[in-house]
Amino acid sequence: MIVGVVGLGAMGKNHVRVLNQMPQVEAIIVYDKETGLTPAGKNIRAVKGLEEMATSSPDYVVVSLPTKFHSETAKFFASMQIPILLEKPVALNVREAEEIALAFTQANTLCNLGHIERFNPSLRSLKQKMLEGVVGEPLQISTRRVGPFPHRVNDVGVVLDLATHDIDLVSWITQQDYEYLSSTTSSPLPGKHEDMLLAAGRLTNGVLVSHEVNWVTPTKARMTSVIGKEGMLVADSLRAELRLFKNGEARSEWGMYANFRGVTEGEEIKFVVAVREPLLQEHEAMMQEITQPGSTEICSLAEGLHVMRIVQRILHD
Repeated sequence: MIVGVVGLGAMGKNHVRVLNQMPQVEAIIVYDKETGLTPAGKNIRAVKGLEEMATSSPDYVVVSLPTKFHSETAKFFASMQIPILLEKPVALNVREAEEIALAFTQANTLCNLGHIERFNPSLRSLKQKMLEGVVGEPLQISTRRVGPFPHRVNDVGVVLDLATHDIDLVSWITQQDYEYLSSTTSSPLPGKHEDMLLAAGRLTNGVLVSHEVNWVTPTKARMTSVIGKEGMLVADSLRAELRLFKNGEARSEWGMYANFRGVTEGEEIKFVVAVREPLLQEHEAMMQEITQPGSTEICSLAEGLHVMRIVQRILHD
């Protein structure tokens, strides 16, 4: 395969690194407005613009640019009927995202979203354990995505940059929509975008949901927990760990605890999680989607657009 990469920032360079390791990839065509950013590699070739990249006949192109450039770039590749893997979020706002979706629909061309958490080992394992029923009927899902301010981001706030991950992963894990979602944001850091988000709501199946997202916590955390009627699953995305905390079965005859009807602490199990790089799995899925659309769990453009509509509710309610 021939794969293009537009944008050689931190994420773009990661895409090139992974593609350079894949036996399916015979050539990588790269483009960035800045000169001197071409990664080293015998199969890597730099071009001078999008038009030159399009004439190189790539099987698909990774668009890894600041969000403000997504709309123009994505629509260009749609006009050339070239499939793309578009880094999340889809665009700066719903209007631009809908324009991208329309362009790819009219071109009958594939566009998938880089919601990488779908390929995180701990979260994939969490979803599987939920399907196996290890915690019984789900009651509540909580996500915590916090850490220091990332200086690489200056065109969006935490909702578009970080909360989009959690909105998508909850929908992907549960296959449910948000019935409602209330939220509040804060901007304690200098700048025009929000730096903190607290959101809470309920899914269409009655499961409660909460999201904590910020750029002001000195330690980085990526946690997802699912509370069910029979226990709790906790996934640590940074460490690729998954733990199950079972409800206890012990009963007490001692005074004040004799009539206790709540949950008691039970067995803790740490699952062995098979670790493969999420970005590698995402590209494998993208390659499969080109010949077998809808056959993988990669985020579709329609699903990415749905995330954008939820984001709009958060930012404008």
